[in-house]
Amino acid sequence: MSWDEALDFAARELLRIRAESGPAAIFHYRSGGSLGALKHLSDYFFEKFGPVTTKRGDICSGAGDEAQMLDFGEEDSHDIFDLLSSRNIILWGKNPVISSPHLVPVLKDARASKLLIDPVWHKTARLCDAFVQPRPGGDFSLAMARRGCSSSAAGRSRDSRSTATTFRSSARSRSRTRCGLVRGRGRVAGRGGGHRAPAARGSHGDSRRLGMARR
Repeated sequence: MSWDEALDFAARELLRIRAESGPAAIFHYRSGGSLGALKHLSDYFFEKFGPVTTKRGDICSGAGDEAQMLDFGEEDSHDIFDLLSSRNIILWGKNPVISSPHLVPVLKDARASKLLIDPVWHKTARLCDAFVQPRPGGDFSLAMARRGCSSSAAGRSRDSRSTATTFRSSARSRSRTRCGLVRGRGRVAGRGGGHRAPAARGSHGDSRRLGMARR
């Protein structure tokens, strides 16, 4: 079926249901998806076509919103283009090639060292300098190891190169024993010194909804 045939079919059915049962018989459900600006066009369309029935609550982006508010107390973060000023970018459980295609050009333009942590290999790994693949559910130990490295390094020195060295050895040892590391590629820590923290892109949301993204 072509796009024209699919759109014609959808239009006929929507018009038929509205004529036979009223617009409230049409249930419009959408969630975050790519979180691109064009997602709001479907809201505008069904608002003008209806009023149709919509959902209350959410099992996708809404659940992510609540989780970030619970964890961080806030879900706002830096503008997405702040990634262009970062030295290191961590993609933790995120596949922007599929879920955030608008982020891919920014990642390609960013000169930062990029690290992907994900239990599944996907095309985003090709955008990164390093890839760490823990077994499903094993990245919690990796996160706690990284947190411990940050605390120890902060007590000894604020030099990020010291932190990077510690993280490399910790990730290799602890992730293999506790995370069940499947494989890793490239350098685990980013290049460069300075005091900037890496920008972290989680599995949920864009820059407006990513509470842990920071430079």
